[in-house]
Amino acid sequence: MDLVWVELDPVSRAPIRIFKNHKTAFAAQIELLAERDYGTAVRSIRHQLFVQARGYCNLCAGIVTEVGCHMHERLHRGRFDADGHSGEISVANSIIICAKCHLLEHPEREIKFTRRQS
Repeated sequence: MDLVWVELDPVSRAPIRIFKNHKTAFAAQIELLAERDYGTAVRSIRHQLFVQARGYCNLCAGIVTEVGCHMHERLHRGRFDADGHSGEISVANSIIICAKCHLLEHPEREIKFTRRQS
């Protein structure tokens, strides 16, 4: 189990942002900070994004399912904006898109199919 620091929504207490490490988490001076399992935190953020998207791709408006949709970061991790902020896994920085739009966003990537472990 990989533990990460997350910012929690003040109302629902669900993770809304995952920090890269404890240093960035504490430097952000977030009011509600907690340690969570990485996979659980990502699934929670993904679910919140799907609910916000109401089952539609945020780029082409095609219908998506919660299982089949892709979470896409507006500002990718490892890249920086004009203010020097890096991309992150968060509700604010991510959108839900369909597989076709995700391939268009990343034409350099190969399609990889993985089998989910039950």
